[in-house]
Formats: sequence, C-alpha cells, structure tokens
Amino acid sequence: MNGMLPVVALGKVDLRYFLELRTILDADMVALAATRAEPGQLDQTNQCITRHEQCGEDSLKAAACDLESHYLVAEATQNPFLTQLYVIFKDTFRFALNDIVSTMGIEHALYYYRKLLAAFQSHNAAEARTVMQAHIQDTVNCFQTERGTAEDE
Repeated sequence: MNGMLPVVALGKVDLRYFLELRTILDADMVALAATRAEPGQLDQTNQCITRHEQCGEDSLKAAACDLESHYLVAEATQNPFLTQLYVIFKDTFRFALNDIVSTMGIEHALYYYRKLLAAFQSHNAAEARTVMQAHIQDTVNCFQTERGTAEDE
C-alpha cells in the first residue's frame, strides 16, 4: 500500500507516529501562526472553539471541529504548503482525531485551544509553542497509559 494514502485504520504504532508528526509540525506551526494570524482568522478560530464547545458528548462532531482548528492554524501561518498538508492528509488526520477525541474527550482539546487563541491574540509565538507542546505531550501520555507504548506490541 502506498504510504502516502490516507490510513484506513491506525493501530497503536501508527497513532504514535501521527503524534510524532504533530510534535514536529504543530509546535512550530502554531508559533508561526501566532506571529502572522490576521484579525479575521482569530475570529474564525474563536467561532470554531464556540462550535467545539457546543458538541457536547458527540465525539465525531468534536473531532471535526478539532480538524478544522488545525486547518485554521495552518491557514493563519500564511504558508500555502502548511495549509496544503492538511488538505493532503485530511482523511488521516480525521481518523486519528476521531480516535483521540473518543478516548480523551472534548474538554482536553478545548482547554488548549483557548490558551492557543490567547497566545495568537497577543502574537506570542513562544507561548503558542509551549501550549502546543504541552497539548501534544498530554495526548501522548494519555495514549501511553490507555494503550501502552509501541514497545508493548
């Protein structure tokens, strides 16, 4: 199977690799977005957070909002290559985020997205990076606890 095609099912190892990708990509992406986000993009991000809050226990809707948040951050970087990554890997991201949200719940992401929005509003790249690193590390820790590490396979 072509490794660039969207993943049909993410196992323990594959989700770990997805989280590695996020560790590498997302922390620097949010830092760049914090320096470049325009007022309209901040409004869109705030509206997305509001929609996310209204998802209740619907993890599929929450995961869709989560994916939208990632895409909006990519757009806020003003870098078309970063935005295009989310288009190319949309199905893979959606599948992984469905898994993450159904395991961790909705409040986990909302907590960090609210902090990211504040960092964006103050154009604080360092704070945005720190918040995203903490968000990803919390996710990694949760999955290590829930499912064990890749070495357990």
